[in-house]
Amino acid sequence: MFQPEEDKVILQNVSLYPNNLAYSFELSAEQLGRNAAGCSARYYARLRSKETMIAVASSNGVVTLNNQKNARRDFSTDLTDQDRLEFVQEMIRKMPRNMKKELAKILFS
Repeated sequence: MFQPEEDKVILQNVSLYPNNLAYSFELSAEQLGRNAAGCSARYYARLRSKETMIAVASSNGVVTLNNQKNARRDFSTDLTDQDRLEFVQEMIRKMPRNMKKELAKILFS
């Protein structure tokens, strides 16, 4: 039986690697001492519907990714520049410290 803390680990890894779910399940399994198939089954059976939508924002708009093939949707016409800015700020606030450092390296190099 999975504990809520384990669910958080799986969801965190899925959000870190949304385009490589197999890797996120392998990483979760390693961190939790479980197998990747069990983490994958837990995600698809119980966690997927609770998952936060993942999106990428740029000056061209916002594209959402929901971990399904060919499931991109462009919301750029629905959002103001202020909406986009607030979204990016919130995503950065939620990033783990090591990811913020990597982002800063990219942005300021």
